[in-house]
Amino acid sequence: MQKKTTSPHSIKKQLSNIYCFLFFTTDKAVISTMDEQIWVRTRIYMYSTALLVAAWGAFDAFIDLKNLWFFLILRALYTPITLLWAYFFHLPIFRHHHHKWALLHYILLIADIGIMALYTDEFLKYLIGFSTIFWGASVIMLWRFWNTLLPGIIVIVIAWVRFTWFPHNVSTEELITGLYYFLTCLIFVTVISAYGYRNAYLLAASTIELNHTQNKLIQSEKQTSLNMLVSGVAHEMNTPIGTAIMASSHAELEIDQLLSVLKVDEVSLDALQDPALSAKKCLQATTQELERTAQLLEKFSQTAIDLSQQQRKRFDLPTYISESVINNSLYAILKSHQLEIIFESNSRTSLITDNHEIDRDELDSNEINNYEIDSYPGLFSQIIINLVMNSIIHGFEPLTSDRAPIIRLRIENDNGAIKLHYSDNGKGMCPSVLKQMFDPFFTTKGTDPNQHKRGHQGSGLGMSIVYNIVTQQLMGDISVESKENVGSTFIIRFPRHHILLNSYHNEDR
Repeated sequence: MQKKTTSPHSIKKQLSNIYCFLFFTTDKAVISTMDEQIWVRTRIYMYSTALLVAAWGAFDAFIDLKNLWFFLILRALYTPITLLWAYFFHLPIFRHHHHKWALLHYILLIADIGIMALYTDEFLKYLIGFSTIFWGASVIMLWRFWNTLLPGIIVIVIAWVRFTWFPHNVSTEELITGLYYFLTCLIFVTVISAYGYRNAYLLAASTIELNHTQNKLIQSEKQTSLNMLVSGVAHEMNTPIGTAIMASSHAELEIDQLLSVLKVDEVSLDALQDPALSAKKCLQATTQELERTAQLLEKFSQTAIDLSQQQRKRFDLPTYISESVINNSLYAILKSHQLEIIFESNSRTSLITDNHEIDRDELDSNEINNYEIDSYPGLFSQIIINLVMNSIIHGFEPLTSDRAPIIRLRIENDNGAIKLHYSDNGKGMCPSVLKQMFDPFFTTKGTDPNQHKRGHQGSGLGMSIVYNIVTQQLMGDISVESKENVGSTFIIRFPRHHILLNSYHNEDR
């Protein structure tokens, strides 16, 4: 009978499970969402312990300055170093590795306790006071569950070694009493820390789930925009395809007529020429309409690529908006709604490099336009398309006045930044709608004027997507002004240098 062997992988998995059980390790994805909160609390913890250790040192000096001078020196060094440490904790060298630095901070604090426990019997007198200080600061931090428990175990081990292997003048009754209070405080704070950490963990898990749901809804909104573009392109393609079919049918009839003429013994030149010329015109018309269809398909293909927002490239912003977005992506929609867009950019040409503005006159022929940026074109497609769709759905339907619907779009330089003005002459918005227009799921479609909720014609995510793209991905800001029966104006401003940096950051992820 063969002996059952345990594979190294199985042993490693069992040890990993035991480790997770003992040290309360959890989902790394959830922990990563808590990172900012953990970093802030670590910094608060360092400030708190520095001030508390300083107070503790003052207490030592008041009790027994002569015998505790060594610890006063340690605290005199520890306090300013920790305060400076916490003050500069936002620097990359600390922030990117704040877990390791916080652990080092724990080790230094425990080492201070260990030295004190090995050096003097007076340690016992401060067990209760120190436990309150140390574990109270740990509650503030809430870095990890095991980091609240493990240092306490280390302190107990140090105290046990000190009072077991080294001579002392502490009675057994005093030792048991001190350790009893210490363990009571340890258990109490451990429970509080575990409860607080668990709540923070559940909150982070809920945040992940909400972000996941929001991403799904955003993708759904993008798909809705794409579907509308597809519908417009399909409608636009029906005309050239129908014309091509009619021309082909007519050419077929002319060719049939020509063949019937050839069967006659005597054929005149005019009898041959007229059907041939007519067939040629039909074939030319067919070719033109098929070329037009091919151009529409090419436009749609470029739209699909841009809306995916996965391809980064260097491009001139006004040219892209004019040629790719207005004349391509939005062409069919604008035509079907008889909507006109007036687009302009200021004529002054300059280049921003290293945050320094250089006039075009100072540049050679190889240098680029001042609006040329390195970013994701799809971001700007989403902004313009959602603004236009917002105007169509909410601004121009129904339009009470007889004026023709017009959208004005302007790009200009603004002290090292790019400013985009978008305005329409629609029905405008009332103040209550204006305050909520960037809120997710807010829409005025399918509701009465006093109650706003999701309607059948609007998902309520279009303007929220615009706001998130501008503020989070372009690192800019967006403002809106609107008057009822006059129209709405959106002003988008984003720093030029953030476009390149943010693009590289997104690509790395």
